[in-house]
Amino acid sequence: SSAAAASSLSKSGSGISQDAFENSNLLPDKAESDWNQLARLYKSLREDDILLGISEKISRTTTTREALENELKGDWATALRIYEEGLSHLDEPGYNWESSASSSSSSSSKSGSDGHAPTPSEIEQWEEGKLVCIEKLGKWDALRQHTLMEVPDPQDLFGEQYIVPYLRHFITSHVKEEKNWPELFKFLDCLSPEQRDILELRYPADLAIVSVVRQDFDRARHFVMKYHHTFVEEWAPLHPLATSARHRKLQTAGSVSIGPSRARSNMLSSSQRPSLRKTST
Repeated sequence: SSAAAASSLSKSGSGISQDAFENSNLLPDKAESDWNQLARLYKSLREDDILLGISEKISRTTTTREALENELKGDWATALRIYEEGLSHLDEPGYNWESSASSSSSSSSKSGSDGHAPTPSEIEQWEEGKLVCIEKLGKWDALRQHTLMEVPDPQDLFGEQYIVPYLRHFITSHVKEEKNWPELFKFLDCLSPEQRDILELRYPADLAIVSVVRQDFDRARHFVMKYHHTFVEEWAPLHPLATSARHRKLQTAGSVSIGPSRARSNMLSSSQRPSLRKTST
């Protein structure tokens, strides 16, 4: 589980010495990568204080911490603005990151935010954080455009370097926008059995909604049952006091229980249904 992995990585230190941790700007690439893995794990567990502590130690710019703080507060618009500003400065030759840090908010005085240029890991975090904010704000066209900009050929989404997070962003941005359904249907119909298995394992809720839209109600029922089975497996080990994790899990359950019924009644007009129905072969 994520909790077990976090505990294991934290206890082992992943080869990171105390000196390296105290002097975070001197972290070797391997150690930096391990700390970023640990940060992702604590982010998924919603351990906000620990996550901010790790970010403070390994971040070279105030952009990372400020954007993350706004993400954790649910201020997605502000976080998106900060990420976009940081990414825009990457294209400015000789940009003075130290000047940017000194004119930033009070967090610039924190250790780990020293005005040096961002590390490759920080830039990757900004790019991922930007897409998360776009998704949270419901900017589906922008999410689709950014995803296809990074992965022009959707068949490449199953590659190891793209499957996280771009496959999820591709599916979500297409399910949410009716005008993108034909492109999504074409993508789904061209999948190999192995790729279809990956989708069924990761996104049964989205596939259930797609099946309802295509009036394939038997498959929709199959995906709903598959999702329910996965939900029960993941819900059972959650501690009663893990309220954040439980709320997030219940939110995903709501999309399955509400989504198909809305798809059936609202997402298609009667004139559209025949053209979007899945043809049998």
